[in-house]
Amino acid sequence: MDDTFLPTARESLTAARATPRRQAAVIAALDALERALALLDAAQRPRPIPLVSPLTPPTTRLDMIPRQEHVKRAIEVALVGSHTVTLIAFGDPGDAFALAGWLNAYQPDTARVVRPCPCGNRGSDRAVCPCSADARLAYQAQPEIVQALLADLIITVPNIMAFPDTRGEPDERVRERVADARRRTVAEERVDPDQRPFVSTLRDSAATSLLKAAIRQLPMSGTRIRQMLAVAGSIAKLADAPQIGAAHLAEAFVYRPRWDEA
Repeated sequence: MDDTFLPTARESLTAARATPRRQAAVIAALDALERALALLDAAQRPRPIPLVSPLTPPTTRLDMIPRQEHVKRAIEVALVGSHTVTLIAFGDPGDAFALAGWLNAYQPDTARVVRPCPCGNRGSDRAVCPCSADARLAYQAQPEIVQALLADLIITVPNIMAFPDTRGEPDERVRERVADARRRTVAEERVDPDQRPFVSTLRDSAATSLLKAAIRQLPMSGTRIRQMLAVAGSIAKLADAPQIGAAHLAEAFVYRPRWDEA
């Protein structure tokens, strides 16, 4: 678009409004033109590229945490879309706290850790969990636990025995992928006349069928469905896909609370 287009259009609009007119249709046309110019003006404004740098240095690098690759993947997805995360730590919670701390260094207070039972030993290979089924249900009904389960992603962190030198993917590579996905998000971002972002759409019939089946079979509220689609959209961005496909949706399904996993 020519750089002189908007100023010239605004001058023409001002002159037209100063001209005597009688027909309401002309007034409506001028109002519509003014709204269109405002949208074009907003679209031309440069949008900042979100940087992927820690606000505070993380205490542990991702590649220093042995294994737990599925949790690291979820954290990467969360960082792309600024999603909230709850980690359910089974057994020793050390990995869960380290992973939550890493994400919170980039997005403060978006990740939290909860335990699967009152004693916290459930799933541990070093201690016995004495909690009854009733005690676990009462624990899960506590307001702070209910609030934690409203997060966009709910990830179980099992108790994994691994050698300390079992390194993961370098942090720098993860941040580079996230930065690329965020740049694509900013470059492709569109807004409707009410300045609300458009929601990513399903790409094909397979994705649509998968979503319909999930709604029928899983106890999901409308809020949870919207969260899941937003997470699927972040997964699609990581894959450099223009829209949400069945594979992105299937991965988003995984990030749901499952207290019984160990």
